[in-house]
Amino acid sequence: MRFQVLTLLAVVAALAVPAQASSTNREACVEVINARTQLRPPSGLGVLWTLFRLKFFPGSLVQVRTTEVAIAPEQRVAPVVAPVQANVIFSIEPPSEIANSPEVETMRRRYAVVSRLISSGLNDFKKIAGAKTVADCLTRAEKAGFDFNAFMKLAQERNSLGLVEQIDEGRLTNKVIQGTLSHLKLDWRVVHSTDLMEVHEALREPGLRNVVIVAHGLSGGKLVDSRLNEYPLGFFSEIAPGIRSLSIFACHGEEIAKLYDVARQLGGFRSQFTRRTLYVSKGTRLGSLEEMVPVRAFPSFMTKVDQRLASRGPLEPRVDKPGTPVLRCAMSFPGLTVKSGTLGFILNGRYLGSRNQGSTDIELDYPCAFADRKRNILVIRNLSLLAAATIATTAFDVLPDHPGQNLTDTQLKHFYRADGSYQSSKFDFSIP
Repeated sequence: MRFQVLTLLAVVAALAVPAQASSTNREACVEVINARTQLRPPSGLGVLWTLFRLKFFPGSLVQVRTTEVAIAPEQRVAPVVAPVQANVIFSIEPPSEIANSPEVETMRRRYAVVSRLISSGLNDFKKIAGAKTVADCLTRAEKAGFDFNAFMKLAQERNSLGLVEQIDEGRLTNKVIQGTLSHLKLDWRVVHSTDLMEVHEALREPGLRNVVIVAHGLSGGKLVDSRLNEYPLGFFSEIAPGIRSLSIFACHGEEIAKLYDVARQLGGFRSQFTRRTLYVSKGTRLGSLEEMVPVRAFPSFMTKVDQRLASRGPLEPRVDKPGTPVLRCAMSFPGLTVKSGTLGFILNGRYLGSRNQGSTDIELDYPCAFADRKRNILVIRNLSLLAAATIATTAFDVLPDHPGQNLTDTQLKHFYRADGSYQSSKFDFSIP
């Protein structure tokens, strides 16, 4: 029975991907037959074996993919501070104001209703999906009084409410992490958040050596933090010289590494090491279902990462070259207040930072090299997947501080949604 349900869910998933549900049962039956021929359902034995591993050996479902990144000689510099062996694990526990927010409570109630409705229609769908021909499918659907259109809309709605599952998963993750720490060789500090602001600041911290991010990963490779914000593509634009390794434990880990171009980013900044290491999780796929990266597999993943880092011993030979100090610029936003959600600040595709609800008179600093174009574009946009970010007023200023550079042709534009609410801002400036 479990095999039948899993295979059936694969068919449902394949049909629920399009944004528009089928308008007639005939069209739906054609899609069902096509989906069944395109999918490669796992064998009953394969499903049972995977479920057994999930129950008793979850770590066997997740592998560690390692990428060694060589640092070019011109990028290697001596430590600017005394080495501090600081290792941090960022965990996805949601803050109470998110987990208990009215929006999430509404989603949770609807998720329960939709799940019950899907479950009640699953048996009929299973019988219909077993048809070998379109005609047979139509006959079975008519006999059961089954409405494909309504069922697929429910499947799509449940998929859109997946944030509820992610919040519950975050609470379990922290328990799993705490049970792992005593078995590790290195000393690790746990931060019960993957908030964009906190992780970004950590990646710029001179004394930090190894960073592990336990996050939500979406199909396609997008990362989501514990406040249910989307990591912008330029998130890993600045990494401190002392960072030795970066690990990402999430669904679609390899897609994440590719989408965010993490390996190139690790090698593109000055480092006090001759190489850096990227570790990402690779889960198990069951037929055409979503990649499985169970939270309970984290101890196995983390133990392997920890052992590999510990086996390298102390810091690699230092490079006796202080390097030229990085020239830093800044940008302030007097009058800008975030009323709700999270705003992200992206300059020429590079992430400068983000600010959550309640932030006001915002200031950001970044390497001046980020403004490396004659015409530069700063985008201020919503990063929250839960609700659109809002600001108190658009009557705010943008004040760049670029030492030794004259900025010209500055222009600030605001964009609005169809209902007139604030959507985003764009600030253009030129450097002659």
